[in-house]
Amino acid sequence: MGREEADHSLRQIAREEAPSDHGLSPRELDVLTGLRDGLTYEGIADRNCVAGGTIKQQVNNIYRKLGVKNRTKAIRKTFGSGGWDIS
Repeated sequence: MGREEADHSLRQIAREEAPSDHGLSPRELDVLTGLRDGLTYEGIADRNCVAGGTIKQQVNNIYRKLGVKNRTKAIRKTFGSGGWDIS
C-alpha cells in the first residue's frame, strides 16, 4: 500500500469514528483537509483529480454548511471541536 492509499485509509477510518462531521460529505471533508494542510485550490484539485472550479464550489458549500466565511473558521469549527483529526 502506497502512502496516498494509507493516508486515504486513515482519513476514512477517522471519518467513521468522528463524533460529528457537521453535515459535510466525505469529499468536502477531503477538501477541508487539503485547506487545513495549506494546499491551494489547484493543489486540492490535483490531489482529487477534479477541476479547480469544482473545489471552489465545494469550498463555498463547506462554508455555507458550517455557517462560516473563511477557511480559518471552517478549519477551527471542524478540526478544533470534538477533539478529532482526520490527517
